[in-house]
Amino acid sequence: MITPLQLVSITDFILGALCLFLSGVLYGKSNHFSLSNYSAKLVLFIFFVGMAAFMGGLDHGFFQPIDQRFIPTTLTYLFIALATFFLFKYTIQIFFSKKTGKILSIIAYLQLAFFVVSSFLLHNFLLVIANYSPILMLFFILNIIHLKSKKGNLYFIITCITIIIATLVQSLGLQISEFLNTETLYHIIAMIAYVIYYFGVAEILKEEQKS
Repeated sequence: MITPLQLVSITDFILGALCLFLSGVLYGKSNHFSLSNYSAKLVLFIFFVGMAAFMGGLDHGFFQPIDQRFIPTTLTYLFIALATFFLFKYTIQIFFSKKTGKILSIIAYLQLAFFVVSSFLLHNFLLVIANYSPILMLFFILNIIHLKSKKGNLYFIITCITIIIATLVQSLGLQISEFLNTETLYHIIAMIAYVIYYFGVAEILKEEQKS
């Protein structure tokens, strides 16, 4: 019989595998993968989300039962920090002028550095939420504002709504039962979000290849 903790680990692994698979497919669709491209930052975002979920699966499945969580938890948080960083960099590049972008880029690097240090000192998922939520909300709002132009993307808006729902489920501790607990529900909802996200990035890739 699978325990609730084992189910958390399994769904973490499934989420990780899904995100890594989708990042690989998106990478394959890119004719020339370069960090200067908008799409590259979006691909790296979902790649590091996948790495974070994979480490989360290792943490919950193997290290949490023996109470040796420091290394896997720290790596999970670092991967989430990198994912947040690349989403922030995409947001800066696509929605802001070069002058404003330079200032925001400094903030992005400072945020990354602060969170990297914090990851070694504090192991609280609320810290992770506090780190990525402002960037997610900025990404969400700017996509809505620019939806009528080519800068905005409907898939990204739906992705953000879905991730916000998943985050609320986790932060509020909502669960269907002890077996389907809040972390498992988060993973299931997040899977839906990143499938939708895939179609948004695929759309960006098509636009890049046309230009």
